[in-house]
Amino acid sequence: HRVNYQIFRYVDDFFVFYNDDKTKKEILEIYQVLLKKFKMGLNDAKTIHYEKPLITEITIAKNKIVNLFNQEVKFKIIPDDEKENKEKFEVKKECNEKTEKKVKVSDIDIRCNANKLITEFKTIISTTGVAYKDVMNYTLVAVYKRLEISIKKYKEHKKILEKEKQENQLTTDEITMLSNQEKNFTKYILELLDFAFFLYNVSPRVNTTIKLVKISALIVDTYKKRYKYYIDKKEKKYKLIPQFEAINKELVFKKISDEITLVLDKSKIEEYIQIETLYLLITLKELGRDYRLTTEQLVKYLKLVELKNEEGKNYHDKRYVFLNDINYFVITVLLFYFKDIQQYKGLQVCVKNAIRKKIRSIDKPDRAKYSEFVLLLFDLLACPYLKEHDNKFKKEILQLFGIPVNERNGFISFVENQKYWFTKWDKFSLIDELNTKSTSESYS
Repeated sequence: HRVNYQIFRYVDDFFVFYNDDKTKKEILEIYQVLLKKFKMGLNDAKTIHYEKPLITEITIAKNKIVNLFNQEVKFKIIPDDEKENKEKFEVKKECNEKTEKKVKVSDIDIRCNANKLITEFKTIISTTGVAYKDVMNYTLVAVYKRLEISIKKYKEHKKILEKEKQENQLTTDEITMLSNQEKNFTKYILELLDFAFFLYNVSPRVNTTIKLVKISALIVDTYKKRYKYYIDKKEKKYKLIPQFEAINKELVFKKISDEITLVLDKSKIEEYIQIETLYLLITLKELGRDYRLTTEQLVKYLKLVELKNEEGKNYHDKRYVFLNDINYFVITVLLFYFKDIQQYKGLQVCVKNAIRKKIRSIDKPDRAKYSEFVLLLFDLLACPYLKEHDNKFKKEILQLFGIPVNERNGFISFVENQKYWFTKWDKFSLIDELNTKSTSESYS
């Protein structure tokens, strides 16, 4: 060992390094014998042999992806010393004297075309022979990093100029130039979003969903932010100025909303696959009330069945029931999304009924033995959107867990005083939560 051979494992792959074929043959024979004990075997179709110097298809593909981004995704603020005709004369009205004045709005070189990126990316996959899933996480991380750097540079550039605009230090031409730059930057963002959603739709998994949501959350957070412009620093008087014009913000938000709605329209909540698209639902919530899903869209996505009365007719207020049992994650995300919004009251009732059914499916003495049920209990009691009718629903849940009547109010007060247990119901920042989650991931 470590002389003739060495073996490493990464997730569900293992790598065998050896000096001669005799050693390799002996190692593989031992593997085959040992794997049989677990009714497993080596898959010849997934076994790949590499010669020295080592370079894998995935490494080649990643290198090509980096080159693709370097060539086709460009964002650069051109410093004044790189600009031609960087100076112009301004006539001061007061003394009719010519003085030199630099053009304050630096040029920005922005380039990104989603269609070209998609075509070239498909070519890389085809020529290197890798699967989409092999480079999906890597590519989405690369998109995020590009966005992060571009946004930071643009915000710094724009913030300085916005201050000068407020102080009437920019000419009409410079203000127009600044506005056009914002339009071009927004187009750049839209193109990268187009590419990111293409990648996701090819391989929609939990990991790729998280990375897509992180990209979307960064953009949403950027377009929602406002500058503080101090009118009087001594008095700490300021006004908030939107970082982006309303029309550009709406273009970006509508793009994210449309893409997510398309994904949800193709996806359905299944019994054992309920996590992937829930992150997208939280992203939609971040966009605000104008981008809420309709009841009809949610009924389709959640695979709800409409209940009929004894005569087979619809109830006046439509009632629904889940086709599949829903788990803790679905319950908490839906309650978080519905909040106490009036248009979702009927769907909230549907979730409550599903909770009752879920808890009753387990014998009463055993309910507190299930970790999922305990997590759910504390989150439901802490949920600020279930406080109607003197906590009637919360008390009902405690009854299902066998808590005596005289202890229920105290139990609820104790849980509510802790504010958050496992779900952060309010003051929620998606981008902050995702950044926290990313730092704890074992594999990216």
